[in-house]
Amino acid sequence: MKGFIVFLLLCFSVGSYGQAIISGRISDGKESLPFCTVQVHGSTNGTITDIDGNFTLGGVLPDDTLVVSFVGYSTQFIPVGNRTSFEITLQPDVQALEEVVVVGFGVQEKINVTGSVVSVDLKKIRNRGVSNVSNILSGQTPGLTVLQRGGSPGRNQGQLRIRGIGTLGSSDKNDPLIIVDGVETGSLTEINPEDIQNISILKDAAAGAIYGVRAANGVIIVTTRRGTEGSIKTNYGFQLGFSRPTSLPEKVNATELAELLNESQKNEGLTTRSFSSADIDLFESGASPYTHANSDQLKEVFDRNGLRQMHNLSFSGGNPNILYNISLGHTREDGLMANTGMKRYNLRSNIDINLTERLSLGINLAGSQRIITDPVVGVGGIIHRAYREWATDPITLENGNWALPNFSLAQGINHNSVALVNEGGSKEFVDTRLLTTFVLGFEPFEFLSIKGIAATVQDFNKRSEIAKALSLYNVNGSLANTTQSSVLEGRDNIADINLQLLVNLEKQLRNHSFKGLLGFNSREIETSLSSLSALDLRSNDLDQINAADLTQDAIFGNTTEYRLLSYFGRFNYGYSGRYLFEANLRYDGTSRFSKSNRFNTFPSLSVGWRISEEDFFDVSVIEELKLRVSWGRLGNQEIGDYRYLNTYVFDQTAIIGNVEQGGATERVPLGNADIVWESTEVNNIGLDLMLMEGKITFSGDYFIRKTSDVLIQKPLAAVFGTGVSSANFPFVNAASTKNQGFELDLNYTDVFGDLNFSCNLNFSRVTTEITDLAGTDQPGFSVGDPIANIFGYEALGIFQNQDEVDNHADQSALGPASAPGDIKYKDITGPDGFPDGLINDLDRKNLGSFFPQINYGLSFRLEYKGFDFSSLWQGVADVEAEIGGRQRQPFFLGSSPWKLHMDRANISRDGDVINADASYPRTLITGNTKNYVTSSWWVKNTAFLKLRNAQLGYTIPYDKLENFNISNMRIYVSGENLLTFTHFEGFDPEIPTTGSALPIFDGNTGYPVTRTYLIGLNLSF
Repeated sequence: MKGFIVFLLLCFSVGSYGQAIISGRISDGKESLPFCTVQVHGSTNGTITDIDGNFTLGGVLPDDTLVVSFVGYSTQFIPVGNRTSFEITLQPDVQALEEVVVVGFGVQEKINVTGSVVSVDLKKIRNRGVSNVSNILSGQTPGLTVLQRGGSPGRNQGQLRIRGIGTLGSSDKNDPLIIVDGVETGSLTEINPEDIQNISILKDAAAGAIYGVRAANGVIIVTTRRGTEGSIKTNYGFQLGFSRPTSLPEKVNATELAELLNESQKNEGLTTRSFSSADIDLFESGASPYTHANSDQLKEVFDRNGLRQMHNLSFSGGNPNILYNISLGHTREDGLMANTGMKRYNLRSNIDINLTERLSLGINLAGSQRIITDPVVGVGGIIHRAYREWATDPITLENGNWALPNFSLAQGINHNSVALVNEGGSKEFVDTRLLTTFVLGFEPFEFLSIKGIAATVQDFNKRSEIAKALSLYNVNGSLANTTQSSVLEGRDNIADINLQLLVNLEKQLRNHSFKGLLGFNSREIETSLSSLSALDLRSNDLDQINAADLTQDAIFGNTTEYRLLSYFGRFNYGYSGRYLFEANLRYDGTSRFSKSNRFNTFPSLSVGWRISEEDFFDVSVIEELKLRVSWGRLGNQEIGDYRYLNTYVFDQTAIIGNVEQGGATERVPLGNADIVWESTEVNNIGLDLMLMEGKITFSGDYFIRKTSDVLIQKPLAAVFGTGVSSANFPFVNAASTKNQGFELDLNYTDVFGDLNFSCNLNFSRVTTEITDLAGTDQPGFSVGDPIANIFGYEALGIFQNQDEVDNHADQSALGPASAPGDIKYKDITGPDGFPDGLINDLDRKNLGSFFPQINYGLSFRLEYKGFDFSSLWQGVADVEAEIGGRQRQPFFLGSSPWKLHMDRANISRDGDVINADASYPRTLITGNTKNYVTSSWWVKNTAFLKLRNAQLGYTIPYDKLENFNISNMRIYVSGENLLTFTHFEGFDPEIPTTGSALPIFDGNTGYPVTRTYLIGLNLSF
């Protein structure tokens, strides 16, 4: 490591300007100020403060004067004298509160921004115990909803939605656009959070129209750290911690399972019972642990603490001719089960070179590699099996062999999840990304700058999968079965070439200010996929294709191409700092539509009025009051490639002349050459307020977002036959949606003696509505319904006795005859619009939405004499989930019941329900499916309030460190997802939406959200 540092010093030496080295800390009296400029007056010798407000500057003489400046604060001139340590407090400059925010293809002073743009406070994202940037954003800003649907290492990213769900179709159609250092990356997964300097979120069309076709769902812009003038600065960060599940449903034990199964057989009128009283006695006593086990496969699967460690090392510095920031990062997350985990390696180098006085070159190099390990059937496959297996079955036999389920074998369960996760094999995903960006800047005149950007994003993804032969044994010791071994190797390579040309003009003429941007953008993406697999490895110790039976192989491969061509411009005008105007225009063309439909125009207009700058405005307590109004149109094309073409598949065969020959058939869904862009119009009105010398800031927005020409799959005409599934319908522009809502953001900062205090409260509410479906309406998916709708029957309770069954509306259309203990449904209407005594499809209604309409966050930060404490709370409301699968039905597909199912309608000897307030109807295995139709009984409130993060730290005083050449040292403890307040039972309330939280055929879901505890250290040299 010493050699590496010396090498960097030699490469980026900035020389020595003098004899003395000074250091210090800059704050506003409340919080540290990062990125403040500290410069020797009259020279180019200077530096900026780090993220904690600390600085070190060499080459300073006693006669020098320091010039300390920061946007929004009054500049200070401080004589050096004989001092080597400084504690500097900057005072807000109310006349210059011009915070710079990152917008599309540039930056703007916040007071001049007329769109809805918000920046995330850097202090709120530092030192968090999460590996994915998306989860850091949870609760940070209004209008952005982040839901973590699972906690599997490497796949625990949050689902990001800006201002709700705005379109229909696949989930990724609602993903926001991700921009990193000016380049579209499509993902936040590979970014090291410690490399981030700024995150901006563009929410309305005025802010996002400059990105045109890709901005319908909002834009998230990430800027990474860059070098600053001064001697080399070294920063090191370390974290160590562990994770556990926040919530995991508990299965019943062997005795409870036997009781429920016998009870269900009784409820179904069967005369036989699976378990005798002697069996139950053996389960309770544990006297025969192999024939009558009391096992917990789920506990054995999740038998580990998910250890986590993180290391980050960065070097930055430079001189007037070259600035550099180099960072290296390593993160490791071990899973809660065997053969699961994620390792990530990051390298980032940002270099800025002044070639001449007017010509500059920026070189950004970023590399990341993620290695994700899963069991061969996926984490969801393991969890699915563990929930199916019964507590009555042993996991291992006396001789240590893996056991085949005993009692549950009758239900078709022939696997052992504990054996499978430990010895069944694994699969490894190695995702390598290289991002290279060259930025050539030319400033021929003071008012004109030209920038050319050439960037490549290259993904090299490898998938290796080894399924080992696994033997399971009967309780008597005989071999029951051995699974078939297999091996698979796959490659996914993506090459993304991004070219941009930007021309910026800026001019001030007395009270008139003008800014202009003209731009060109070209993207070309090529994706190639291939895989090779084979069966029957000769040995579990061999993992290569050649070690398998090559007569049982399968080969797959294809290549897709996608191109985007865009021209865009922006014009800003301001008069006397009071009246603001902005116009954006983008002309986009894409290869995802036919030649006649490829191009479209996306404009936006916005105005701002700084009322506080008017002569008539005389409210001393208010420093800033601005009104913003905007309109714009955006696009969406995210339906995949070649949807306008009829494509072919070559894996079909035919018998021609008694000879089997290969052939090709048209692939479904069929193409449609007439499809065009989805078009989204957004109207926004906002208010920004600052008062009490900047102690209180407030921002509020109201918006209406209308999306037309929504691309959906419309049913085919009857001439195509009746066997075509909805997934194979062609895409058409045939729907419209509407979102509307409001957002509030309130900040307060103050100083009470040595105590610095700040807090933030943000709140947003958004409603969604389908406004047109071109005649394809279906019950529960019709005009007027919310987008994320749950549709079903209204449950009135449980039939308590036979008289209630006899005197209620006829429910026979839903299944077998009702009995006490079954769910009772409301007779809402009939063919004539009035209740008709029959419960059928006409009696269904909207029951709620699985996307939260309300999202809020609350954060606090305290600083006192070196100690700091921060907390972040996030919550959602007005959200429901339809629980399904094994959470709804105790013996679903032979699965094990849960502890929750014990609170069921128990039937007495005389046929009445014993416990009237039971949470579940009477227990059944197969009969009376009417209990399990979609109804309000199974729609649960999944609102929650979570303590997303709490952090306690201590910064050691500088005078205790200077003898060790350490400029800053902070130690801290931190936790993620520490507390959850919710009425939902079972899984973590973020996971369920509709149906089963443990889908049978999905290999990567069902993994619980995790709670993380860690300790950390930050060092600066």
